[in-house]
Amino acid sequence: MEIIDKNSLFKIAYGLYVITMNDGSRDNGMICNAVMQVTNEPLQVAVAINKANYSHEVIQKSGVMNVNVLSEAAPFSVFQNFGFRSGRDNDKFENVPFTRSANGLPVLSHDCNAFYSLKVENYIDLGTHGMFICAVTEAQTLSDLNTMTYTYYQENVKPKKPATKKKGWICKICGYVYEGDELPPDYICPLCKHPASDFERLDDTSAAPSPAPQAAVEASESDDPKMQKYVCDICTAVYDPAVGDPEHGIPAGTPFEDLPDTWVCPICGVSKDNFKPVKKVKKVSDPATQKYVCKICTAVYDPVVGDPEHGIPAGTPFEDIPDTWVCPICGVTKENFKPLEE
Repeated sequence: MEIIDKNSLFKIAYGLYVITMNDGSRDNGMICNAVMQVTNEPLQVAVAINKANYSHEVIQKSGVMNVNVLSEAAPFSVFQNFGFRSGRDNDKFENVPFTRSANGLPVLSHDCNAFYSLKVENYIDLGTHGMFICAVTEAQTLSDLNTMTYTYYQENVKPKKPATKKKGWICKICGYVYEGDELPPDYICPLCKHPASDFERLDDTSAAPSPAPQAAVEASESDDPKMQKYVCDICTAVYDPAVGDPEHGIPAGTPFEDLPDTWVCPICGVSKDNFKPVKKVKKVSDPATQKYVCKICTAVYDPVVGDPEHGIPAGTPFEDIPDTWVCPICGVTKENFKPLEE
């Protein structure tokens, strides 16, 4: 009998890279671990990217990219910026220092030990992912620092979370926690885009992150300024004064302004300077214009715009979208959306 132990695949060693590209109007980048040299003559490199990522779409159109090889000196903020949010709605290079290679794309010279400029020669459809087979048009060594591996990231860069009493399922790739008794078989991790098969059950005593981020569109129920909710710009976690953050020493009833400057986001670890007030909202009832927001990644479906790239024409109410449709950002099903009140 042939045995497939999926856990054995975690023994494969991976490096960590920032893939940079340009969508025609602005630069973009993403964290990737699926990069490898495949031939020497001609010199070719393969890069595999999840189709749900905006970067996959950009590279398919542009045909060029840079691979920035992260060194062990790269801080966690690099992963927060390039790995925890979509370039479809965010300028990932705002306030990020970089240079440009001969092809005009960004090079993160401060955080990397090498970079390669690639031109797509072939494409292989792998179902959930696409593999780009590329010719190397430029390659430079930037430093002698060691390349950051996935193991090094997990052990030395990713913030450690305190042990908490939680039940649910934890992603073995990035540590994201889905709270619930049963994990949907078609669930996709909103952070690293890995499927349900890469989650394992979390018992009461496991070390785990804080609760999953709430949608950034939830309004503050109270008119009291001290009860104003704040949302993280990086991962969309919401700080609610009525709840506080007891696991990290912040009691319920603590206004955001009274949080100590040392407090950090319990989800992604950024400082309180990365939070902004949650705007109040008003209800909309017309199905033809009612927007829906993804509870996982906060992507918004607007019936007026539709989702033409995935076969949903403009003017399609959310209720008329087929059940096979998924969030274009994080890949979850339409059951994970709720009406957006604005």
